[in-house]
Amino acid sequence: MANKIVRIIVGILIFCGIVVGAYFILPGSVKYPITQYLQSNFDTTNYNSVVNAVKASTIPGNKGITYESAMNGTCDGPSWTYEKVFTDDLGNGTYNVFVDGYKTTVTFESADSDGMITNTNAHFRVTFQVQKNGSEIKIGDKVLEAGKKAEPMKIEVANSTYLPTDDNDYFQKALDFFASHGTKE
Repeated sequence: MANKIVRIIVGILIFCGIVVGAYFILPGSVKYPITQYLQSNFDTTNYNSVVNAVKASTIPGNKGITYESAMNGTCDGPSWTYEKVFTDDLGNGTYNVFVDGYKTTVTFESADSDGMITNTNAHFRVTFQVQKNGSEIKIGDKVLEAGKKAEPMKIEVANSTYLPTDDNDYFQKALDFFASHGTKE
């Protein structure tokens, strides 16, 4: 009898190990929607306060276009997830909020004015660094509220990374591209 119980427990542990291992080797287009589902259903307090604040904020240089609207228009079913960078027991601290989209074409003018930069069937990721203190959500020193501008920390499209501090204006061009697919709120 004890031998059977041990076999069942070992079988359950092996199954769990296979499931967890498979999750970690999944491509992002499958993994991030699963992560979004888990975070939005099992950590609702942090997910709703941090991620929804970013979704409702607007894109700089594009009045009235929210990130949620822009990302939904850019690709089919973007994944909104977060990562706790440093938090206390109450959930206060620093979070990285990510929005990932797949199978989209991202196009904007080249800085050399010799044509367009086009990434076809591309993965994009927009990263925000957010500080949460109680119900107050901030990006940098600005309080994040619905309809207020929020600048991401970085934008990654295909194999390129665009930062707000870059000399070229690709960062803003990428934001403008996303905003062109959104609707005004």
